[in-house]
Amino acid sequence: MNRSVLAAPLVDGLGKTTGTPDVLRVVLGVTLRRPDVSAALADANVRQTRLRDALKRAGLAPADLQTSDVSGYPSYDNKGRPPRSSCPRPSTPSGPWRPPPARWRTSPSTRVARRSACR
Repeated sequence: MNRSVLAAPLVDGLGKTTGTPDVLRVVLGVTLRRPDVSAALADANVRQTRLRDALKRAGLAPADLQTSDVSGYPSYDNKGRPPRSSCPRPSTPSGPWRPPPARWRTSPSTRVARRSACR
């Protein structure tokens, strides 16, 4: 048994605080797959723009919308292979089978802060 862990101080406590929340923060985004990274990013950008425009029409200030993440990566199954539906094996093999390029997944997201009108 490690004595240095046992010799460390143990702190336990209980507290209570009150207050009225005045800001709600959420992260919203879209995730989609396309055959190549350019198409995935282009389509995701269109959808993310629609999301941001809808939030503005709902009354959120542009200053309260911030891009928080843009990611793009190949999409594989849980065994490290491209999805079966996108890479069927030939019915008559004429050489070594090679999977086609993986599909690309993109996930841009927007951080949203909704500030209370009752300050």
